[in-house]
Amino acid sequence: MADEVDYHQKKRDIRRQYRALTSETQKNRHELINPESTAGLHDVLDKANRLFDDVKLFKGTREAAMDSAFLVIASSLGKQSAQKLHTDLVMFDPREYVEKLKTYLSGRSLENTENRNITVEAWRNLGKEARLHFRKAPASHSLLGSFGHDQPKKDRQIIRKKDKEIVPTAVPKQLTSVVQSHQEVTTEEVGKIMAILQQYTNCSEGSEVDPVSFFEFVINPQSFGQTIENIFYVSFLVKDGHVKVELDGDGLPVIFPCEPYKEGQSRQAVGKKQFMFSLTMEKWREIIEVMGLEEPLIPTRDE
Repeated sequence: MADEVDYHQKKRDIRRQYRALTSETQKNRHELINPESTAGLHDVLDKANRLFDDVKLFKGTREAAMDSAFLVIASSLGKQSAQKLHTDLVMFDPREYVEKLKTYLSGRSLENTENRNITVEAWRNLGKEARLHFRKAPASHSLLGSFGHDQPKKDRQIIRKKDKEIVPTAVPKQLTSVVQSHQEVTTEEVGKIMAILQQYTNCSEGSEVDPVSFFEFVINPQSFGQTIENIFYVSFLVKDGHVKVELDGDGLPVIFPCEPYKEGQSRQAVGKKQFMFSLTMEKWREIIEVMGLEEPLIPTRDE
């Protein structure tokens, strides 16, 4: 517990010293940027380096952030001090160089420089003098591009799309007639199957309906394809509410006609249910064998 208290106390001392160092640096900034008093800025940086050694020892994030902020201030003062530093270096003046070069090429004449003509021989002499200061002649390179800064403008070409002739869409009459004929055949077959079901269930006015086994009604022992078609046609009757499918006492599905439900016929909510099952050829043969089916209740249709 005591070590933890000493640890936090040491970190507080480091933060206090950083605040004092930053305040002192900001206060004496005019003296620190003076190029003649270089020791002042060095002393401040030495103090910061000693404090940063403690920061690395205790691994404090807040203290590291304070050190970074101090380095920003110190670098700004160093830049200002360098800008005030005066040197005796000779600065290159392009205009002065050109004037001296023109004077040399004209034979050091004091005439008006604007009307001064420079001969080809003068340029050759200048080349001879400059060649003495190079160990080898510089290689010549061709200039690529132009000297202008303006980029060439690209002409935008407006491409107009040709108006396409509007052609009326051709309707496939043959396909439409096939769809219509298929719907008519489906409606006709659904009506026939409904009549056959009413016949086998003794469905008449005032008589009790006798349900028929679903598989016995739709299975065609002579054709697997027509068995699938019978189930397809019966599904329309079930969907429209003309036929009802229930389970008997043995848990097998039975089918019988019924009156379609009308909206508002009952106060209770009537929900719709869907049932799906798969019938493979193996299961079709198994049902025929188990139920002993020989003749279909729905007559076989002509292919």
